[in-house]
Amino acid sequence: MKFLLPIFIVTLKCFSQHTERFQLLVKPIERDSIQMDTLFFKNGDIDFIGELSFYTFNDTVVKTYSGESKIFYANGTIARNDMQDKFGHWIWSKYYNRKGVLTKEWITTKIDTRAETLKDFFTSRNHIDFERTIKHYRFSKSKNGLYAHKIEYLTLLNGMGGGKVEYLNEDGKITRTKVLKEKNKNVW
Repeated sequence: MKFLLPIFIVTLKCFSQHTERFQLLVKPIERDSIQMDTLFFKNGDIDFIGELSFYTFNDTVVKTYSGESKIFYANGTIARNDMQDKFGHWIWSKYYNRKGVLTKEWITTKIDTRAETLKDFFTSRNHIDFERTIKHYRFSKSKNGLYAHKIEYLTLLNGMGGGKVEYLNEDGKITRTKVLKEKNKNVW
């Protein structure tokens, strides 16, 4: 049992979403430093808390949010909990309403890069391709709990976004499927 714990801890720091091509390109990159960033509401309560990573590339300091971050409502309830890789690419995110109930969550299942060089990697985000699954939740009185009523399967490849949406009933059965037309969508 003692041997499993170190493997588990290492696994938490590695994101399996990254393709081999992505991992090979960024392998030589080292973070210079990490700093916590906290923003506050006017009343002094925390609005946002997150981690900033700093890199030096070609004598330019590059900074990006990385790791786990949290956004709060003014009442102190968490509004969103996010995870980004060390380069600022979104891994997962969970959205909550003002009562703290999960309303939506998504996970990026694949992150790839078309960048040929580290210069391309650091000077643009247009080289990133990904696959993402988004679940939208509703409360079911009959089940006395949340259920995914809509699941989106999104892709961004060469700047073109597309995918499909499945609508589900309370029992998890698909009631309708909608295919999303591919369009230039470099916003995810």
